[in-house]
Amino acid sequence: MDILVTGGAGYIGTVLVNMLTEQYNVTVADKLLEGKKLSEKVKYIKTNLEKQDIENIFNENYFDVIIHLAAFKQINGSKEKFDEDVEITKNLIETMKLHKTKKIIFSSSAAVYGDPKEIPITEDTECNPTNPYGISKLECENIIKQSGINYVIFRYFNVAGGEDEGAAAFAKLLQSLKTYTFTINGTDYETKDGTCIRDYIHVNDLVRAHIPALNLEVNEIINLGSGVGTSTKEAFYTFVNKVKKPIKLIEGPRREGDIVVSLSSITKALILLNWKPELDLNDIIDSILDNTQ
Repeated sequence: MDILVTGGAGYIGTVLVNMLTEQYNVTVADKLLEGKKLSEKVKYIKTNLEKQDIENIFNENYFDVIIHLAAFKQINGSKEKFDEDVEITKNLIETMKLHKTKKIIFSSSAAVYGDPKEIPITEDTECNPTNPYGISKLECENIIKQSGINYVIFRYFNVAGGEDEGAAAFAKLLQSLKTYTFTINGTDYETKDGTCIRDYIHVNDLVRAHIPALNLEVNEIINLGSGVGTSTKEAFYTFVNKVKKPIKLIEGPRREGDIVVSLSSITKALILLNWKPELDLNDIIDSILDNTQ
C-alpha cells in the first residue's frame, strides 16, 4: 500500500509515519522537516501544499490512501490561517478525485463539538464549534463527506506525551519546573474538584488507531480519546508526585471560553477498529519527563 501523509513531519505525524513504514510505502509532504527523526524509508517532499504543489505530487506519485494531518496547529490562531487549512483540504480532495485516489483519513478535532450538551461526547453529539480552529475542522469534514471519496474522519481529543508534551496543560506543567508555580484558571466549576476536565490520549495510542483504519470499508467519523476524564488538579498532583518538587499551586480566575468538560465516548473505535488505549496519565507524564532529560 502506498500512503501520502501530509504534515508527516509534525508532532503526531512523525510518530505515525515511523509506525507506518514498518508495513507500507510512505511519502511525507510537509513544510519543514524541523529535525524530526523520520525513517530512512520515507520519501520526503518539502512543500507548502499550495494547489500546484499538490498537483505536482500526484502527477509524480501514486497513492492508495491519503492521511491528511497538515494544519495550522495554534488553536488560538487567526481565521486567515485556518482558512488556508480549508483551502488545502479542498485542493487535496479535488486532486484526489482527478487522480481517482480512493480514500482519505482526516485528522479532525474534538473542537468541532464546542461546549457539548452531553457527556460523554459521542460522534452523534451536535457540533457547535466556538473558535476558528474548530470551525475550520468542521468545514474540512464537510468538504470530505460531500466529495464522494471514501473516508475515515478522526476527531482527536487532547493528544499528549512522546517527544513533544502535546496538550497545553503539560507544557505548563513542564514550565512549572522552572518557576515552581502552576496556575489553574478556574477552580469553581461544577466538577468533582472544581477544575476543568479533559480527555488526554497518549500520542502512541492515537496513531495506532490509524493502522486498522486503512482497511476500514465504511465511511465513518470516529472519536479518538482515552475515554477517561482527568481534571486539571489531578494532572497537577500526579505530575508533582512524580517530579517531587515543591511546586506551588495558584488558583486563578476562569478564562473566557474555556469548556468545562471534554470527555469522549470511544465505543465506535473499539467496535470498528478493535482498538483501545493502552497508556494512561502516568505514561503520558513519564514519557514527557523522559524526553526532557
